[in-house]
Amino acid sequence: MKLYGFYLSRSVISKKNRKIRFDIWFSAIGIIIAVMTLTAALALFDGYTDTLKRSILNAYSHILIYPNISDTLDDAEISSLSKFLSEKSEISGVAEISAKQGMITKDGEAIRACYLKGVNLIDVGFKSHLDRVVDKHDYQLKRGEIIIGHVLAKELSIAIGDSVRVLNPQPEKMSVFGFRNKEMKLKVVDFYRTGMYEQDNTVGLVAKAEFDEFFQDNGVGDWVEIILNRESEHRVERLCFDWSKDVFNDYQILPWSYFNRTLFTLLQWQKGLLFIIMLFLVLIASFNLISSVSTSILDRKSEIGIMKAIGCSDKSLKRIHLTNFVGLAIVSIGAGILAGIGLAWVITKQTLLGISGDVYFIDELTMQIRPAAIVLIFVSSLVIIIISTLFPLKQISNLEVNEILRERN
Repeated sequence: MKLYGFYLSRSVISKKNRKIRFDIWFSAIGIIIAVMTLTAALALFDGYTDTLKRSILNAYSHILIYPNISDTLDDAEISSLSKFLSEKSEISGVAEISAKQGMITKDGEAIRACYLKGVNLIDVGFKSHLDRVVDKHDYQLKRGEIIIGHVLAKELSIAIGDSVRVLNPQPEKMSVFGFRNKEMKLKVVDFYRTGMYEQDNTVGLVAKAEFDEFFQDNGVGDWVEIILNRESEHRVERLCFDWSKDVFNDYQILPWSYFNRTLFTLLQWQKGLLFIIMLFLVLIASFNLISSVSTSILDRKSEIGIMKAIGCSDKSLKRIHLTNFVGLAIVSIGAGILAGIGLAWVITKQTLLGISGDVYFIDELTMQIRPAAIVLIFVSSLVIIIISTLFPLKQISNLEVNEILRERN
């Protein structure tokens, strides 16, 4: 056993200076860099996916209910839905929503399209959801107040306390100067921040009563939004299916994922493709290890001959080399994973590189470490390295003791 340990150490330590061989260091660094890149890429991609999901749930809700026949929900339907939903223990909050396109301007010089939303809290529990996207102001808006997306406010140079005019794009009156649009003057009391660029760049929130009066939509709502409690969030699709059977054809009960299924399916496909492509870096790094194994065998040819001469089998010699390089791989992969996590963290904290919200939906880089992804990276990398190491080990079987000893003499 001591002989095996001695030979094992000699396979990684140089004969000349008794230090770890350069090709071993080179192979280890190659594996570390490859695994680091793979880990950082997946951590950032998972962070992007998770942030996008949270932003969507900030902008919308877990479940949305639409009328199945008409375009709007009248007061009787809202009352019927409220009674039906009040019996569901999974629900944390309910709100009636109306939404229409409008135009917003601060001083008449710059004007932008906006998506105006009126919200009526059917269940006060919905307020906890809204508190996540509104900076400071109480969401129970009064007449004459508006909360607008922070990106929209920045583009129009609007600050809290400023007055803005909201215009109905549908002309209402005819004068000698042409058609005249209906407008209302509102005070900006806070900013709307979902983390989703599309929403933060367009949405304006007003009191439902004022919205109805402005667009002449009294007595109707466009849809109902539902927030589930934390224990029921993962059951959202199942709940929609069960509730749909209860209301039959009267309403469409749809989970948030229904509107984003294509997007997240595409992201999962891209993640798989990214993993496979990045895994090729580990495969390339394993080529250096193949070279190291071959070099180690040729460099230790005399020792191999002696080991064979005293009765050591080819299988035992292969196991010694495999143990050596698998140990090296495990240490290198572990170091690479830790380095990748550190690299991903640095990337999320730096300010030189960023992502554009109008292209990638969100405007911040985040990371997320999933244990399953770490295990997958570790196992996949180790399997590739083990397979790569097995090929050059075949040389041991081809070495004849007589020839080795003759060359030594």
